Amino acid sequence: MRAQVPTFKTKVIKEDVIKILLLIYDFYKKQLRDERFLTRVVAENFHLIHPKNSELYLKLTAAKTLLEIGTYFTEDFLLLIHEQATTLKDGPEYQRNVLDVLRYFINGSRDGLEPYLIQIVQTLLKCLDPNDEQLRKNST
Repeated sequence: MRAQVPTFKTKVIKEDVIKILLLIYDFYKKQLRDERFLTRVVAENFHLIHPKNSELYLKLTAAKTLLEIGTYFTEDFLLLIHEQATTLKDGPEYQRNVLDVLRYFINGSRDGLEPYLIQIVQTLLKCLDPNDEQLRKNST
Protein backbone atom coordinates (compact mmCIF):
# COMPACT_ATOMS: atom_id res chain seq x y z
CA MET A 1 0.00 0.00 0.00
CA ARG A 2 1.08 3.51 -0.74
CA ALA A 3 1.16 6.06 2.04
CA GLN A 4 -0.62 9.27 1.23
CA VAL A 5 1.63 12.28 1.36
CA PRO A 6 -0.05 15.54 2.39
CA THR A 7 0.19 18.22 -0.27
CA PHE A 8 -0.48 21.92 -0.26
CA LYS A 9 -3.89 21.12 -1.70
CA THR A 10 -4.93 19.92 1.74
CA LYS A 11 -7.16 22.61 3.19
CA VAL A 12 -5.71 22.35 6.71
CA ILE A 13 -2.19 22.93 5.44
CA LYS A 14 -3.32 25.94 3.38
CA GLU A 15 -5.08 27.41 6.41
CA ASP A 16 -2.00 26.98 8.60
CA VAL A 17 0.29 28.53 5.99
CA ILE A 18 -2.04 31.50 5.47
CA LYS A 19 -2.38 32.05 9.24
CA ILE A 20 1.40 31.96 9.70
CA LEU A 21 1.90 34.41 6.83
CA LEU A 22 -0.73 36.75 8.32
CA LEU A 23 1.11 36.63 11.66
CA ILE A 24 4.40 37.41 9.92
CA TYR A 25 2.72 40.27 8.05
CA ASP A 26 1.36 41.57 11.35
CA PHE A 27 4.80 41.36 13.02
CA TYR A 28 6.12 44.52 11.34
CA LYS A 29 3.78 47.17 12.69
CA LYS A 30 4.58 50.00 10.31
CA GLN A 31 1.89 50.50 7.67
CA LEU A 32 2.91 50.14 4.04
CA ARG A 33 2.08 52.84 1.51
CA ASP A 34 -0.15 51.34 -1.17
CA GLU A 35 1.65 52.53 -4.28
CA ARG A 36 5.15 51.55 -3.10
CA PHE A 37 3.92 48.25 -1.71
CA LEU A 38 2.16 47.13 -4.88
CA THR A 39 5.06 48.26 -7.05
CA ARG A 40 7.55 46.30 -4.94
CA VAL A 41 5.49 43.15 -4.57
CA VAL A 42 4.36 42.85 -8.18
CA ALA A 43 7.85 43.52 -9.58
CA GLU A 44 9.33 40.69 -11.63
CA ASN A 45 12.61 40.92 -9.73
CA PHE A 46 11.04 41.02 -6.26
CA HIS A 47 13.34 38.38 -4.79
CA LEU A 48 16.41 40.27 -6.00
CA ILE A 49 15.43 43.28 -3.89
CA HIS A 50 16.85 43.15 -0.38
CA PRO A 51 15.89 46.17 1.70
CA LYS A 52 18.17 47.09 4.55
CA ASN A 53 15.27 46.69 6.97
CA SER A 54 14.88 42.92 7.39
CA GLU A 55 11.49 43.24 9.14
CA LEU A 56 10.12 45.22 6.22
CA TYR A 57 11.46 42.64 3.76
CA LEU A 58 9.82 39.88 5.81
CA LYS A 59 6.50 41.74 5.71
CA LEU A 60 6.78 42.28 1.95
CA THR A 61 7.66 38.62 1.38
CA ALA A 62 4.71 37.46 3.50
CA ALA A 63 2.39 39.81 1.60
CA LYS A 64 3.65 38.63 -1.78
CA THR A 65 3.20 35.00 -0.77
CA LEU A 66 -0.31 35.70 0.55
CA LEU A 67 -1.26 37.38 -2.72
CA GLU A 68 0.08 34.45 -4.72
CA ILE A 69 -1.82 31.95 -2.55
CA GLY A 70 -4.91 34.08 -3.00
CA THR A 71 -4.46 33.99 -6.76
CA TYR A 72 -4.16 30.20 -7.00
CA PHE A 73 -6.48 29.17 -4.14
CA THR A 74 -8.91 32.10 -4.14
CA GLU A 75 -11.90 30.41 -2.53
CA ASP A 76 -9.97 28.96 0.42
CA PHE A 77 -7.99 32.18 0.79
CA LEU A 78 -11.12 34.34 0.97
CA LEU A 79 -12.79 31.97 3.45
CA LEU A 80 -9.83 32.24 5.80
CA ILE A 81 -9.56 36.00 5.33
CA HIS A 82 -13.25 36.24 6.21
CA GLU A 83 -12.68 34.21 9.36
CA GLN A 84 -9.66 36.27 10.42
CA ALA A 85 -11.08 39.68 9.46
CA THR A 86 -14.38 39.29 11.29
CA THR A 87 -12.95 38.74 14.76
CA LEU A 88 -10.77 40.66 17.15
CA LYS A 89 -9.50 37.57 19.01
CA ASP A 90 -5.92 38.14 17.80
CA GLY A 91 -6.08 41.86 18.47
CA PRO A 92 -7.29 44.95 16.63
CA GLU A 93 -3.97 45.59 14.84
CA TYR A 94 -3.96 42.04 13.45
CA GLN A 95 -7.53 42.42 12.20
CA ARG A 96 -6.63 45.71 10.46
CA ASN A 97 -3.65 44.04 8.81
CA VAL A 98 -5.88 41.21 7.55
CA LEU A 99 -8.14 43.83 5.97
CA ASP A 100 -5.06 45.46 4.42
CA VAL A 101 -4.10 42.12 2.85
CA LEU A 102 -7.65 41.78 1.50
CA ARG A 103 -7.44 45.31 0.06
CA TYR A 104 -4.10 44.56 -1.62
CA PHE A 105 -5.53 41.32 -2.96
CA ILE A 106 -8.55 43.12 -4.45
CA ASN A 107 -6.34 45.80 -6.01
CA GLY A 108 -3.98 43.25 -7.52
CA SER A 109 -6.58 40.75 -8.74
CA ARG A 110 -9.46 42.85 -10.00
CA ASP A 111 -10.07 40.93 -13.20
CA GLY A 112 -10.53 37.46 -11.70
CA LEU A 113 -12.61 38.32 -8.65
CA GLU A 114 -16.05 38.59 -10.21
CA PRO A 115 -17.12 35.09 -9.05
CA TYR A 116 -16.04 35.96 -5.50
CA LEU A 117 -17.60 39.42 -5.31
CA ILE A 118 -20.44 38.35 -2.99
CA GLN A 119 -18.01 36.63 -0.64
CA ILE A 120 -15.78 39.73 -0.49
CA VAL A 121 -18.72 42.06 0.10
CA GLN A 122 -20.02 39.79 2.88
CA THR A 123 -16.64 39.94 4.60
CA LEU A 124 -16.55 43.72 4.41
CA LEU A 125 -20.15 44.06 5.59
CA LYS A 126 -19.53 41.70 8.51
CA CYS A 127 -16.63 43.94 9.57
CA LEU A 128 -19.02 46.90 9.56
CA ASP A 129 -21.79 45.09 11.45
CA PRO A 130 -23.59 47.61 13.68
CA ASN A 131 -24.20 44.87 16.28
CA ASP A 132 -20.45 44.51 16.91
CA GLU A 133 -19.36 48.02 17.81
CA GLN A 134 -15.70 47.17 18.52
CA LEU A 135 -15.23 45.34 15.23
CA ARG A 136 -16.97 48.11 13.30
CA LYS A 137 -14.84 50.85 14.89
CA ASN A 138 -11.65 48.89 14.29
CA SER A 139 -12.54 48.23 10.64
CA THR A 140 -13.09 51.83 9.63
